[in-house]
Formats: sequence, structure tokens, C-alpha cells
Amino acid sequence: MTRWLVGVLLCSLALVGTACGSGSGSRSDTGSKSDTAAAERAAAKREAQAEYAKCQSQVGNLIKTESNLSSHLDVGLNYNEYTHSVGDVKAAYDSVPNDSLDIKCLPAGVAAENALNQYTKAATVWDSCFEDINCSNDSIDPTLQKRWAKASTYIDRAKSAVDDIKNETA
Repeated sequence: MTRWLVGVLLCSLALVGTACGSGSGSRSDTGSKSDTAAAERAAAKREAQAEYAKCQSQVGNLIKTESNLSSHLDVGLNYNEYTHSVGDVKAAYDSVPNDSLDIKCLPAGVAAENALNQYTKAATVWDSCFEDINCSNDSIDPTLQKRWAKASTYIDRAKSAVDDIKNETA
């Protein structure tokens, strides 16, 4: 995660420098300026669409796998089904290119990772109970529900972060 934060800072500095360095030109040629502005808006829209597509390719499968697990939890899973599904989410997470995650996709990646962490914590609680003969599922249900609700919130944040990229120039 530290590498991602360094990238954010460097990118922010580069963007500020670019934005601050622009602004020269003549006001006498307004037709040319409006054409230039329209071309810049179109280019920005294409760039946002490309960034959206790249983010989808990087974290889309992870978010989809987490969403599927969340949907299955709505109807109920047993311990084996749940741990298998968490394994599927972990495999999807492992396929995310963490070392080259696009800077604009970072919020989605972090939120999706947080969802995985909640699912993993719930699996640990359930596993501990499964191993303890004196533990009942009813006793851990509130903890599991809390973890799953947090995971769902993080999934929603990840989806919103990806959508924000697409809607950046809308």
C-alpha cells in the first residue's frame, strides 16, 4: 500500500504542475478557443473511459466475486460453502495487479481489499466456533452479521469508486 501512496503523491504533483502551467493564449480567436475546449473535453472523456475500462479490468472480477458472495449470504450458506466462497474471493484478490494498480483505481482496490478482510475475519470467527465443541452458531451470528454488513458496505464503496472514474467528465 505504501507504493500506491507514493504514486498518488507523485501523480498529484504532476497534475498540479500541468494545471498551473497552462493558460497562455489570445482572446482574439474565440472560435479557435471553443474548438480547442471542445477537443479537450472530448479527450478528457476518452481518457476517463479508458481509465474506467482499465480499472474494471484490474478490480472488476474481485468486486464481482465479492458481490456474488454477498448475494449468496442473503439466502444462506453453510460453513463449507462460505469458506469455499471466501477462497474464491481471495483468489480473485490475488489476481489484482497490486504493484501496477492504476492511481485512479486505488480507492476501488482499497475498498475491495477491506471487504475481503471482513470476509476473512468472519471466516476466522466461524472456524474458531466450528473447532470448539461448546460453541454454537447462534452465539457467533451477531459477529458474522456485523462483518458481512461491513463487507457489503466496502463492496458498495468499491463499485462507487469505479463508477466515479467513468462519471469523471460526464
